Amino acid sequence: MPRCSGARGDTVDVYWIGLDKYGGCDGLIKVVGERYLCEEDWEVVESTKDERTKVQRLVSRALRRWVLAQYEGVEGKELAFGKDDKGKPYLRGSRTGVEFNVTHTPSVASVCVGRDRAVGVDAETTSRRTKGGVERIAKRWFSQRELSKLEDMDSPGGTSEVPRMRRFYRLWTLKEAFLKATGLGISSGISLRRCAFDFEDEEVETGESISTKIRFEILGGERGGSDNPVPPEPTLLGEDWGFATFEPRRGDIISLCWRRKEDESAQETKDTLVRPFICTITPEGEITSM
Repeated sequence: MPRCSGARGDTVDVYWIGLDKYGGCDGLIKVVGERYLCEEDWEVVESTKDERTKVQRLVSRALRRWVLAQYEGVEGKELAFGKDDKGKPYLRGSRTGVEFNVTHTPSVASVCVGRDRAVGVDAETTSRRTKGGVERIAKRWFSQRELSKLEDMDSPGGTSEVPRMRRFYRLWTLKEAFLKATGLGISSGISLRRCAFDFEDEEVETGESISTKIRFEILGGERGGSDNPVPPEPTLLGEDWGFATFEPRRGDIISLCWRRKEDESAQETKDTLVRPFICTITPEGEITSM
């Protein structure tokens, strides 16, 4: 796995750090916050009552500042952030054209970075259970093809529960990463049923292996009907976007979305684009990448 080497215009970089061994915001995690966070970050962290969520927010904000400082060549506390008219966060006054996106779960925090390209990242834990089950979510937000394949895995003679949950969360995180990269949301008018994904490889290996063999299309054309409009900006053509998904540890799924540049082919995206970085926290509270 590569070490962080700063910005490259032809890559999408994803950083992740495990959170499940940190029980609260005291001790080492507090040192991390003191090293990387500014006052506005602390306001968000301290306003969070749930201790596990507080750890997620603290570490994800620290990771964001540490990562982007490598690209901008400044101290992390010097960075300033804003939100565009869609609510998507951005780095104010970037000198390198860097764009980023952040996600966290109870067990992992991740930051995705690209230069002069929109990016999105989403993560989920496959053991997570939802009210009413994943079937309720799938029936509402999955295309008929996605739903049928998921249901086939649960039929007599089908595969076990674990692969079915992995497939569900691969699909769900890809949809979320797409919405985050575009700056859209579920309330924007785009139907996630029309954002359809399929995999050339049914299983993603745990560890460094990243799957980019993902088929994506907007079903029913670029724009929807009057009851389901698709905003004209950004362009929502399937070939404009690249996707990847990987399982850094058993039970954690991270998915990425990025806008392809004009001179990038789909094959180049699959072969060379995505660089993963695993991060750790030293006993001194410093974030490092391996």
